[in-house]
Amino acid sequence: MTDTTPARPRPAVGSAPAASPRAPGVVRRATGGGLTTAAVIGADVAGLLAAGVLSEFYDRVVLLDRDAARGRRGRADPPELLGPARPLRGVVPRLLDDLLPGTTAELVRRGVRAGDLGRVVVHGAGRHRLAPCDTGLRTLSGGTATLEAVLRDRVGDLPGVEIRVPAYVLDLLFDEAGGPTAGAAAAGPGGVVGVRVTSEGGRGDENVPTDLVVDASGRSSRTAISLARHAHEVPQEESAGPDRRSTTRRFRLPREHDPGWAAVVQAPGPAPGPASPGPAVCRWLRAVPSAGAVAAHLRDDEWLVTLSGPGAAPPGDLAGFRAFALALGRPELDALLAVMEALGDAVTPRATWTRRRRYERLAQAPDGVVVVGDALVSLDPTDGWDAAIAVAHAHSLRDRLRDRLRDGVTAPPRPLGADFFGRAAASADGPWRRATGRAPGRSWAGVAAGVLADAQLEAIAAAATRDPSLARAVLVVDEFAAPVSTLFSGAVVAAAVRDGPARLGPCATPDQPCGGRTRRGPGQGLPRPDAERRGVDGFPWRAEQAMIA
Repeated sequence: MTDTTPARPRPAVGSAPAASPRAPGVVRRATGGGLTTAAVIGADVAGLLAAGVLSEFYDRVVLLDRDAARGRRGRADPPELLGPARPLRGVVPRLLDDLLPGTTAELVRRGVRAGDLGRVVVHGAGRHRLAPCDTGLRTLSGGTATLEAVLRDRVGDLPGVEIRVPAYVLDLLFDEAGGPTAGAAAAGPGGVVGVRVTSEGGRGDENVPTDLVVDASGRSSRTAISLARHAHEVPQEESAGPDRRSTTRRFRLPREHDPGWAAVVQAPGPAPGPASPGPAVCRWLRAVPSAGAVAAHLRDDEWLVTLSGPGAAPPGDLAGFRAFALALGRPELDALLAVMEALGDAVTPRATWTRRRRYERLAQAPDGVVVVGDALVSLDPTDGWDAAIAVAHAHSLRDRLRDRLRDGVTAPPRPLGADFFGRAAASADGPWRRATGRAPGRSWAGVAAGVLADAQLEAIAAAATRDPSLARAVLVVDEFAAPVSTLFSGAVVAAAVRDGPARLGPCATPDQPCGGRTRRGPGQGLPRPDAERRGVDGFPWRAEQAMIA
């Protein structure tokens, strides 16, 4: 794309490759010059953020996206096809603005709702609801569709950024000469110096020389395969089988029933129905997955509702969808669904594995390539950690590039991945442990620690239905904005003991009141649009946000 804005001066950070490749898959690296070109594989949230960061350091950034449904200004797909409903929370909105100033303001301009996590989101888990509180953590509704559209517009307008759609990356290009890199004891396999790209239909193959390749291609990343093909060490993989499936539907909520919330969340608890497991400790030890729901505002009068459960996916037909949600026992969700009008069909994505590629454990990181987002660590999409991890990786990439400029690194540089992968791994450690903590194979020490933390969280959440200070403690820990030790501080434990558990019983059946309270009818219990928003009840999300390490 063409831009009339004067090019910003960018200092050199390394060496540039030769303009012409010698053979498919092999390119000879030039010996001098400054960094001029970077390529990003994949144009999801992680890829767009990485491209925005790279535009600060490179004269040309080529964003390669194979998804023909995405054009220069984003996808035309219905938003429910982009994944489960999840608003942006915790540290993510602030860090988004740090990367691309004005992003959250643009989201709000497009109809996204914003507010404090403890005020505009109704949180529920099991039989508890947290009291409304001020957390200092901002929340934005809108989901992946709106965020992707805003990022694509903002990144696509940056000087030097070129978006190619559709573009299929066939392989990475490697330096034929090889040779040592700074800090390496001996010559090894050559680094990555470009990508081989083909257009739709397999016509027009092209070698694109680069100084850096960022792989943001998601779960289907082929970087490890390319590394193995060219005699590089391959990263270890850790994975856990899919334990939950989800179903998402889009709805319209009449304005007269709109409470002004950003989301209603029922965090995973016992699965609905007569087969529900026993106490929380037993559920944890048996590694039993559980059911949950998120209803998130998109824009104007549109909402996305995602239901998730163990084993088979929740039903997609409207009657079954509503019955499943009713069995979860979250009155606010019941009231919304009772007055919502369904738009389009239900979407049930295939089951996905939780997977992590351990590039940080390589003896020598490959030169000329880094991996970000789902290509590095991919978690259950129903947990909504993808945006948080993408933001964390973009910050780590920018920090590492800034460090090189500050330290005056000269060619040939130490592989960027040697500095990047450790930082990127640390930013995902919390969500990864939370996501896989109940997977089989944990040590008994890990089981004991998890049971203790879960029991303490359960006890505090019960008391926090009336105590805003306890509610805040649970929320900030759940969002990784404070360490878990916060839950065991003297003040928190004393407050939990003082207030005692809330007297809210579970919903035995869809026809039975929750904890002795009568279920609300259609539209009942929802404050009017002009009502005071600070009176909304809430409870914490289970394990959501990654925080910059």
